[in-house]
Amino acid sequence: MTPEEIRFDILDLCTEGDAYGSWELWWPTAPKTRENVTYEQFADVVEQLINEGKLEALTHKSSDNSFKKVSFDKARL
Repeated sequence: MTPEEIRFDILDLCTEGDAYGSWELWWPTAPKTRENVTYEQFADVVEQLINEGKLEALTHKSSDNSFKKVSFDKARL
């Protein structure tokens, strides 16, 4: 999978309006899939999209089901 394909998949998911299918973004990073994508490739694309203002890094607070904008941290992703 190329960075352009990863980018397309991420932006396509964003058009759905919820994160229901977000696990599908991580599926290609699994070692047994044909479209093996490394964590680093995926995280680099996410970082680029955040730097371009197309994505925001959020954290989830489960106690009240709220989200808060945070600084992007590859290690935390």
